[in-house]
Amino acid sequence: KKSGYVETYKDKVIVVFTSGKIIYLDKNSFVKNNVLEFKNIKNNLNSNFFDQKIKWSGVKDIKVINDNLYVSLTKEIKKNCYNTSLYKSKINETNLNFVKLFEPNECFSLDRSIQAFKYFNGYQNGGRIANYKDKIYLTIGDYNYWEKPQDVNSYAGKIISIDPNNYETKIISLGHRNPQGLQIIKNKNLLISTEHGPKGGDEINLIKLDEKKIPNYAWPISSYGEHYDVVPINSFTKKFAPLYKSHKDHGFVEPIKYFDNAIGISEIIKNYQKTNRFFITSLKDKKIYEIQFKNNFEFKKIVSEIEINERIRDIIYDFKNHCYYIYGESTPKLISMCKK
Repeated sequence: KKSGYVETYKDKVIVVFTSGKIIYLDKNSFVKNNVLEFKNIKNNLNSNFFDQKIKWSGVKDIKVINDNLYVSLTKEIKKNCYNTSLYKSKINETNLNFVKLFEPNECFSLDRSIQAFKYFNGYQNGGRIANYKDKIYLTIGDYNYWEKPQDVNSYAGKIISIDPNNYETKIISLGHRNPQGLQIIKNKNLLISTEHGPKGGDEINLIKLDEKKIPNYAWPISSYGEHYDVVPINSFTKKFAPLYKSHKDHGFVEPIKYFDNAIGISEIIKNYQKTNRFFITSLKDKKIYEIQFKNNFEFKKIVSEIEINERIRDIIYDFKNHCYYIYGESTPKLISMCKK
């Protein structure tokens, strides 16, 4: 599997492939000498948690928090029934042993169809991880179960917080389809998420973490995208996924930016050299969009588009070397973008 995710830890770049394979690279050799030497790290992911024959199964994001590596993954909760779970391992040089931190009780079946339409979609699984203060934030996709994102008794189509000390979970926002990017704005107590629309309508959403009421981002009641051609427009579709164009008119939160045509939106990260600017990576367009917000985080403009010519799954920043590391999954390859 060519998909993968990248993180840094001390002098290492960590790459975890969707298949569960993990490698360490020497950060300095990679950045300064352009040498791509790596070490395979034993772990218990690929042999225990998912079926390698299923294309969409596997690792969905990684995050280093203190001395632990957190991994989100699609997990078979019971026979042919899946959901997004969170595991962690203490980081060491030889063997990573991942243990469960969070696993939902509900799961979504491979076998579910409605009126001749194959309803389950394992690619809509979310899995992006962020951390802030004493909480871990995790996105969970809707797996194409349209009735779930508006149901507060389900974690599907939600962004949740997890307390790693007592395992308490809380819904932070709802009405999401497939959130693929998270960025904490620490001094503002804000969370920015990016998510895939259906046929068009990729979104950037702003979440205020100090709000008492859980914000609702409308999926699948409202969306600026359209249903794919394979989706039958019937009583089920009209009830749960009418895809109205306005969010606000139906009592929901509008995105701060949406793309009419899908860009295959993935991760979002700050541009640490410029105020109020961020980089958004894309899978479909194979480029990085540099965007600018106003001081109140209203969208201002797209500043530039950086051609990478790779499906970009992940991007992180290395403060020590002032470099961005980009995971391009078409080849796949690891790319550095460093301050001169």
